[in-house]
Amino acid sequence: MKIDGFRLLNQLDISTKNQILSKLSIGDTIRVQVAEQTSQTLVLRLPDGSFINASSMLELDVHLGDFLDLSVNQKTDSQIFVEIVKENVDSNIKGDELKLKLQAIDIPVDSKSIEIAQEMIKNNISLTKENFQKINQFIKEHHQITPEKATFMTASDIPVNDKNIAQLEQFIQHKQLVGEQLKQLTELLDTIIKHENLSNTGKQMDAPKVVHDRSEDIQQPNTTQQTNTTQQPDQGQKIENEKQTNSSMQIDNNQETLSQLKNISLKLNGQDIHLIEQQEDEQLLLKDKKVPNEQNILKETKGLITLVKSLFKVIDNTRTNSIPQEIQEDKLLKELTKTFDTIKGEIENINSDEKQSIISTIQDIEDSLRFMDQLNKFTSFIQIPININGQDTTAELYVLKDGNKKKKIDPSNATIFLSLFTINLGRIETLVNIRGKSIECTFRSEDKDILTFIKKNSMPLYHLLDAQGYKLTNVMVQEITESEHANITNVKQIKRQVDKKYSFDTRV
Repeated sequence: MKIDGFRLLNQLDISTKNQILSKLSIGDTIRVQVAEQTSQTLVLRLPDGSFINASSMLELDVHLGDFLDLSVNQKTDSQIFVEIVKENVDSNIKGDELKLKLQAIDIPVDSKSIEIAQEMIKNNISLTKENFQKINQFIKEHHQITPEKATFMTASDIPVNDKNIAQLEQFIQHKQLVGEQLKQLTELLDTIIKHENLSNTGKQMDAPKVVHDRSEDIQQPNTTQQTNTTQQPDQGQKIENEKQTNSSMQIDNNQETLSQLKNISLKLNGQDIHLIEQQEDEQLLLKDKKVPNEQNILKETKGLITLVKSLFKVIDNTRTNSIPQEIQEDKLLKELTKTFDTIKGEIENINSDEKQSIISTIQDIEDSLRFMDQLNKFTSFIQIPININGQDTTAELYVLKDGNKKKKIDPSNATIFLSLFTINLGRIETLVNIRGKSIECTFRSEDKDILTFIKKNSMPLYHLLDAQGYKLTNVMVQEITESEHANITNVKQIKRQVDKKYSFDTRV
């Protein structure tokens, strides 16, 4: 049975306890209209003109005047539990209606313009001629950008240029992961240690052999010869004495020359330059400059590796209280920035082939952080380097803001999306709806067996949340394909798809 069609009735005279809902059976559908709305409560107008109150455990993405199709899935004597089957209202604009909208703003109607218009609506961009032409111009100037990416960047106020387009593509493909970049940085630092160890081993092998001094083996002259030598120096002794005399004279002459040069100044470009004083200053600078030895290089590099590894936050059930503070966005960014500044300062005097690669890797990470900062205007997005079961990886965390730049995140009323690559389970995605102290989770994966495993072993999650004062009200699973994985451009659409059906407690 399907009930549809509205009649104009005197709304004030009709009781909320009417007979229309009592006639519905499980599986039946009924179309209603939103008459009043709060975050979790709706006043719905039925086809006969009467009104009912409906409450939900989830925040509803509906608006006044929207028509909703309700499907009955449970029923008692006093309550009916229904689900909403509702697509995003704007996204449901039919082809013919979209063509009329384009014609109304004087835009030629073709497949390309329809695609751009659809993406504009999906990203909550007003379908005006000015906005359409702006996005269309971006696509013409940058052949590698699609309408989806152009509208996303426009909606997020990200400048459309080749560098940002390349960055966006890396994030979409999950190739720009801070955890992977930090592991690459660790490997480069470790290579410096290996090269230094090899260099030290080579130096030990090439060290000169100690030659035994055989001067004691030379026969000493007899007493008579010694006496003669003392009284009458031989020719060699005479030459040595002459060398010492000449050397002494030469030193005196050099000192006199230096003294004279210090009093001589040359005019160069209108400035006095004291050559000898300048040379002496340079010698002092060279003397004071620290040249790191092999032992210091090894010690400092090992310290840098330890510093980088400390950026990975260890995740286990013994650290549930400290983790929220450790993964705060501001704190993470400060730790990363401080670590990079330390590394760049320490490797400044290291002569290594990996030096430039280390600097380039740090610059890549810093570019990624700057790009993420631009993304945060509409979607709070951060990558967190974490360690799970001894494995370093990256958690991509989205806190959805529903397209409102100025809207602050309410921890007790938020939607969180977590994308995580694990060694044993592959990529796991989790959509978490938080409403007060109630939490609902939807797990997404390509592997049906993994989803079954998660569903069967969700009890520890109940206990873990219960220990923190939260109640896990529902655990759902969704099998997806590789192309359906979440990224920064489609995560909001995924939320709409997962939340397409809302659970209601409708009281008659």
